[in-house]
Amino acid sequence: MAPNGDGLVVWEVVDSTTSVWANRYGEGEWGEPVPIESSDADSAFRQQVAIDPTGRGAAIWRRSDGSIWANRYVPGGVGWLTDERLDSDTGGGDYPHVALDETGNGMAVWEESDGVRKNLRARRYSAETSWGPTQLIETNNSGDVFRPRVATDPRGNALAVFAQDDGTRWNMWANRFE
Repeated sequence: MAPNGDGLVVWEVVDSTTSVWANRYGEGEWGEPVPIESSDADSAFRQQVAIDPTGRGAAIWRRSDGSIWANRYVPGGVGWLTDERLDSDTGGGDYPHVALDETGNGMAVWEESDGVRKNLRARRYSAETSWGPTQLIETNNSGDVFRPRVATDPRGNALAVFAQDDGTRWNMWANRFE
């Protein structure tokens, strides 16, 4: 929910595959539900959504092939744009999460396998340009990263938190983007 009461929701719809749908709440009423991902070949799930104070939004999800996808919502009659692949094409992404700051800039994080272990990947979104490059934001190779989360502050700083197994116990880690 945005401070003015506008909101975005995302959910799964099961038909021949599982797809991601969304709806917007604004001006006291719900809009029409719409699909926001374009693939009928793979199921989509583990969807997350974020909204900024002006009503701009971002949704992120995982497809059954392990790819991580996102779509953005632009208010004022524009609506949902075209979905985009965010991961680095290894086919091992999972548990995506997204956050937006007050000006529509955002950060997406997810765990992604390199064939040996699951690492933490991220992409920064600029409301003025688009998604930046995929980046590895965790370099501890002691074990798998698990279920990352990200939050942003009003100035565009982001903080990603995640668990990581070191073979003996799960540890909590954080990485900050300024």
